[in-house]
Amino acid sequence: MLHLNSSMQAHFGRSGLHMLSFDPTDDANALYLFDISGRAEAKKQLLEDIPRLVSDFGDAVGMSEFYGSIYNMTPAHMDDVHAAIVENPDLEVITELGGERRKANTIGSGDTLRMKQQRSFFPVFLGGDQSRSRN
Repeated sequence: MLHLNSSMQAHFGRSGLHMLSFDPTDDANALYLFDISGRAEAKKQLLEDIPRLVSDFGDAVGMSEFYGSIYNMTPAHMDDVHAAIVENPDLEVITELGGERRKANTIGSGDTLRMKQQRSFFPVFLGGDQSRSRN
């Protein structure tokens, strides 16, 4: 786990799903440290990045396909990814039998991640620039 070895780990890039992207012209987010504050920032960024990615899939994606799409993009801890999914008011995880997952530790690869039909104004409260382009 990279976050457990935070005193020895760092990378050039940003937090969230696109942690491994690096733009040398963006000095503000040039170095990501795997420390407590870095992990907190990554969790916050995941709340924005995950719904954006799900929307790119057409508002729903199988969890196994979702995992495959983020596998090489981020070293984010899977517990943090699952927590961001469950905490986001615009997302829901549906089981193979049609039930809804409410706990992060129960999400499985056979589930479906989708945008809720009734959306919140949640991204407005994050304070992030929603017009920012994806890396």
